[in-house]
Amino acid sequence: MSIEALKSADSQFIHRPCHDLESLLYVILFVCSSSNGPGDYRNYKNNPATMSMPIRTWFDRASLREAARRKIAHMSAPDFCILDQLDPYWDDFKPFLRQLISTCFLKGIVERNCLTHDNMVSILSHAAEAVAEPKTLGKRPKGESGDVPESPRKKSKDRVEVHPNTM
Repeated sequence: MSIEALKSADSQFIHRPCHDLESLLYVILFVCSSSNGPGDYRNYKNNPATMSMPIRTWFDRASLREAARRKIAHMSAPDFCILDQLDPYWDDFKPFLRQLISTCFLKGIVERNCLTHDNMVSILSHAAEAVAEPKTLGKRPKGESGDVPESPRKKSKDRVEVHPNTM
């Protein structure tokens, strides 16, 4: 949920498209925070480092205003609070996450966000062109144990084009 929606839970709130885009940004951040790559989800139960990730506190049963305060704090320092805790798999995508965050909060975290469909599509399109895709999903064949070797990366020739008028 957007910060403005969380802050305005007790008063009148006018929902705008930028709020949906901000929420989509949070979904992207959560997916990146919750996985080590495609099909490889982080094990929160056995890893204290991932249990204490700030992004996980967004889902505590706190009040909406408390959730807003947490998001404001974390999005004010995204490198320290979120991006530095991502798996190295996401390193080549981090610059695009930073760009999405800075575009969203161009006027500051507490002010209205500035994310538009056009700039979000543009940033994600550049990411799709620049970020290499894994050759395999890195899953272990059944019956094998041990570490999964790092997946070699390559550019995909079967790229899906996203156009702003289809959204």
